[in-house]
Amino acid sequence: MHAVVSHMKQIAPGSHVLGKFGDFLPSNDDKHQKQARMCGNVLEAIAMNKYQVLFDNSTTLECNSNSLLVEAASSSLPPDIPSPPTQDHSNKPLEVQCQEEAQQQIEADIQEQDEEEHLPTMTPKAEEEVDSMNEDV
Repeated sequence: MHAVVSHMKQIAPGSHVLGKFGDFLPSNDDKHQKQARMCGNVLEAIAMNKYQVLFDNSTTLECNSNSLLVEAASSSLPPDIPSPPTQDHSNKPLEVQCQEEAQQQIEADIQEQDEEEHLPTMTPKAEEEVDSMNEDV
């Protein structure tokens, strides 16, 4: 009997990925060849577990999801370049990501409303008129 594995790995478009898709590296070992690792970004899903990936060397390849490793977006940047702010775009469905972003925006709006400057109920001229009426009495 053969075991059937049905592991579906979903990768969001725009995710930074790493995979062994480069040229074969020279090796002293005749039995094993090694491929160079390449970094890139997922452009789109082509089919179930197949993605169109644009690699850093400007090549575009169709890759199986089981041969791709999802990495942080800043992993291929040199150490002297500051990394962009991190956002949690893990392999969540787009609908969930949109709901989370909307909830964060609502919370930010509420906090902004709470921090608004307190406005006086009367203008200085109206306060002077009230004061002058109180003095007349």
